[in-house]
Amino acid sequence: MVLVLVLVLFWNRALVRTTTTKEEGPRAPTQLPTPYNKTHCFKYSGEKPSSKEAEEERVLLDSIAWPGPPAQLTATPPEQTSDPSRSTFTVLPAGGDGERHVGDQLEAVIHMHDFKGRHRPHGGDFLVARLHSPKLLAGVVGQVLDHGNGSYSAVFPLLWEGSAQPLCNYTDVLTGEPWFCYKPKVLGCHSRINHIRGPVSLKDLITKEEEKLFRNRDLELGPPKVMPSGYYFQGEWRTLGGVTVRPFKDSSSITQCLQGKVVHMYGDSTVRQWYWFLRDAAGIKEFDLHSPSKTGPLLAVDTANNIMLNYRFHGHPAIISEVASVRDLRYISNELDLLTGGSNTVVIIGVWAHFAVTPLEIYIRRLRQIRRALVLLLDRAPETVVVVRTGNLKRLDLRFSLLSSDWYSLQMTRLLRAMFKGMDVLLVDAWDMVLASHLPHDLHPPPPIIKNMADHVLSYICPAKTKT
Repeated sequence: MVLVLVLVLFWNRALVRTTTTKEEGPRAPTQLPTPYNKTHCFKYSGEKPSSKEAEEERVLLDSIAWPGPPAQLTATPPEQTSDPSRSTFTVLPAGGDGERHVGDQLEAVIHMHDFKGRHRPHGGDFLVARLHSPKLLAGVVGQVLDHGNGSYSAVFPLLWEGSAQPLCNYTDVLTGEPWFCYKPKVLGCHSRINHIRGPVSLKDLITKEEEKLFRNRDLELGPPKVMPSGYYFQGEWRTLGGVTVRPFKDSSSITQCLQGKVVHMYGDSTVRQWYWFLRDAAGIKEFDLHSPSKTGPLLAVDTANNIMLNYRFHGHPAIISEVASVRDLRYISNELDLLTGGSNTVVIIGVWAHFAVTPLEIYIRRLRQIRRALVLLLDRAPETVVVVRTGNLKRLDLRFSLLSSDWYSLQMTRLLRAMFKGMDVLLVDAWDMVLASHLPHDLHPPPPIIKNMADHVLSYICPAKTKT
């Protein structure tokens, strides 16, 4: 089993930029805008939220509050920021007999250092982690815990049997010095008694007072039992609760599931990607509405099987590179209010990518409007199937890092999960599905991930019949 810690550093500390010319000499540092406070984009104005909405907004924003640098720290030079190449991690020893079993947890401690190799004195870095087995095409997301002192814990659930050579971990509990041996085939790790050079006690190398320092570092962190939304095994997504995902391997199985249904898809290009996949995988013919290919509306119809797929963009904000009619930029809540709903109706929603340039308050307001419309829809037609897609990690170049960082997308994903929690909707956790995969991150995930997302949605629309 291979432990992969995907490290992304993008947090709300201030950077400084200095330029030099021969005539002027060094210029004063220039404060760069931080991605967290996006009110520099535009000032929000609109209907004042009610006291209940304002309280919900406060609770939501508090729930995603990100730790920042010490109050006395005004600006951090680039060389004092976190350097992933100089940072390290250590896998903590397993308890008991030194072996790990399916259902156990694996914990790694991460120590962040700056570009000069010095330990970072405080937290606030943005780290994501996954545990990955290339041979088994298996992967799962780890939960990252910030201890506020430059150290972090990444905790993973062990959900599949590994094929790696078993090791005995004899890492010293006081010093953390690693020492591993291949496990004997017929003996347990606890059977180790002697060494060819004789036993060596590290306690003889430190005083009683120094021993207390090591004990202080050996903290019992008590990590929570982590439970991601699912994991990959042999390239297929397996959920850890809710819908049991089954593969839809051919067009006939997809057609059979969608027969007699109208599927309304609202959102950004990551939802349009699902529209294209279902259209092509089921062989549904596109009906040309002579509309823009990116914002739509788009329509595909299978008259023989009475299937209709339609896609529509979510309205403003719209960061698009083609001209779109303002009449076609409709808000999702208004579209939902026009639906009758019912057992033959599927609603799929994905709203996140274009909101990366807006304050979080704008995003909360939009989700609240969509949630209100969904509550009304499910009240008048409880059989309606509703699917909501989260955001996901992207391939980050400089432009994306500054305008649409993964750190900000994570905050929006956490808000979306909270806003729709407890509702009768399927939440497709695209964040975990992209992070847990061995494939490169992309705003538009590669086909194998989209196939697993589609299987998840189709399994919700057409659950497997239980055997009696």
